[in-house]
Amino acid sequence: MQTIPSFHPAHLALRLTLILLITHVTAQAAPQDHPRILFPKAAEATVKSRIQSDPLATKIYQNLLRHADHTLTQPVCHYDIPDGKRLLAQSRYALGNILHCAMAWRLTGEQKYLTRSIHELDAACAMKDWNTSHFLDTAEMTTAVAIGYDWLYHALSEQQRTTYATALRSKGLEPARAAFTSTPAWWARPQNNWAQVCATGLLMAERALERDGDPIHPARLAASRLIDACRAFYSPDGAYPEGPGYWVYGSNYHTLGLALLNDDKPQLKVPTPVEFRGSPLFTEHLTGPTGVVFNFADAGASTNRITAAQSWMAREFNDPATVGFIRARLNTDLSRNRKRSARLFPLHLLWLPAAPPQQSADLPLDSSWKGVQPLATFRSSWTRPDALYFAIKGGLPSASHGQMDVGSFILENDGVRWIEDLGSDNYNMPGYFGSQRWNYFRLTNLSHNTLVINGKLQSPDAKTSPLIEFQSTPLHGYASFNLSSAYQNQADQVIRSCQFDRKNQRITLIDHIDQPTGPVRWAIVTRAEIKIDGATAILRKSGKVLPITRHDTHGGQWEILDATPANTIENPNKGVRILAFTAPATDRLELNVSFGQPR
Repeated sequence: MQTIPSFHPAHLALRLTLILLITHVTAQAAPQDHPRILFPKAAEATVKSRIQSDPLATKIYQNLLRHADHTLTQPVCHYDIPDGKRLLAQSRYALGNILHCAMAWRLTGEQKYLTRSIHELDAACAMKDWNTSHFLDTAEMTTAVAIGYDWLYHALSEQQRTTYATALRSKGLEPARAAFTSTPAWWARPQNNWAQVCATGLLMAERALERDGDPIHPARLAASRLIDACRAFYSPDGAYPEGPGYWVYGSNYHTLGLALLNDDKPQLKVPTPVEFRGSPLFTEHLTGPTGVVFNFADAGASTNRITAAQSWMAREFNDPATVGFIRARLNTDLSRNRKRSARLFPLHLLWLPAAPPQQSADLPLDSSWKGVQPLATFRSSWTRPDALYFAIKGGLPSASHGQMDVGSFILENDGVRWIEDLGSDNYNMPGYFGSQRWNYFRLTNLSHNTLVINGKLQSPDAKTSPLIEFQSTPLHGYASFNLSSAYQNQADQVIRSCQFDRKNQRITLIDHIDQPTGPVRWAIVTRAEIKIDGATAILRKSGKVLPITRHDTHGGQWEILDATPANTIENPNKGVRILAFTAPATDRLELNVSFGQPR
């Protein structure tokens, strides 16, 4: 006969406690039903209500539908690596198509958007791989398929779910896990935008594929910690060392990762970086009245548009001035650019901050930024398209995507960018990110609006050249940078200062160089026509005029130099001119140049 075991009351209480604990832990660990990534089912009513009540949300929604409708007529993504290295364009194309059409389907219920999303998923998942040799491609395609699989889950057949989940696991998640654990990849450390993008791609796949009772994979925990570590990029005030273009890329994925983690298990959550408080205005201060960014480092001179990351950051901190400015700029973007939409644009509908209850304060005209690549910006107005604008940087060449642009600047006035940064060159050139980087013209101080001492390049091993003084008043702005480290062994000390005169619409640039080892070349890069008249060089472009006048007496005449590199594989820089003078060496040089009508 089977003996019925007897229980002591204490044992029974312990067992009940364990059962309750296990139930609680299991409930916590169990993933919510699909959709669970960024936009759960319960949020649909909130978004639809916002579209009805907020005119800006209405515009975003209309833009979303226009883009989704356009996508209906376009081909799906395909496996194409035109440069032999990158599938990235197709990964981004797939992400944009899926995100726009899947959200359009969820907000309208129209079958055409669901069908188009499925076609894109079919094409992406049929690819032989997602090009793990260039893992940004993998991460963005993983993000695309994770969102599509999750958002469309209940409209998919069992066969479709299996197909998409299998592809997502084998082509995205498993390679990403390996890159964090068995064979750690270089990007699995907080070095640059790759960490933000690749970590978020893994987290997207983990969240989409998670099943009840699944333990947290070590790679998933590592990716969440990596997202948190990447906050250091923005220290201390929200600037980004890789320039405004990579701010957009890294920050969009960083905020995607944060939004995902903060709706996930407690042990995966990471705090919102305090550095993000000022960061949504970083690219705005670095944008001139023409709408084009100060494209330092490996960045292109692109038109700035408000990104989903800016909406997320502005909403998180809810500063009325920031929120008001971001909303106003987004409204302007939508009014001017009805037919285009960035791939992550639909996320504005999820993250758009509510309008401030009253008129917000104006943003300051000037700004200063610290960190790895210190900057200062000055403008005469936020609203006038003909405003005077000046942006200048210190920093160092060795930062990720950095160039020998220490001390360089841009200048706009009368709706013209007079002095510009040439930006990056072809990433596929030999050694572009390695030993040959400083052989390429666009990446050196020879092609920037800065100094060349004794014919030499800036030091590739320089420490950060800091912003040592910054002032801003209603009539004037001032900034000073110590560039000495960039010119180590070329001069004892190099200080570059700028004076911004709002009242007289004039900028003065002053360079103090102690004990230069040879002649000092001062130069600017421009696409304007140049006429030299003694101490003044007159720039003409688009029917406008900018005089540049030299006020020191150190010798050397204005000259116009060729901007064509000797190496024919480099960008030929058509239409570009370099205006320069070379001052002979002396114990102490003080170069003084003004932009605008001289007094």
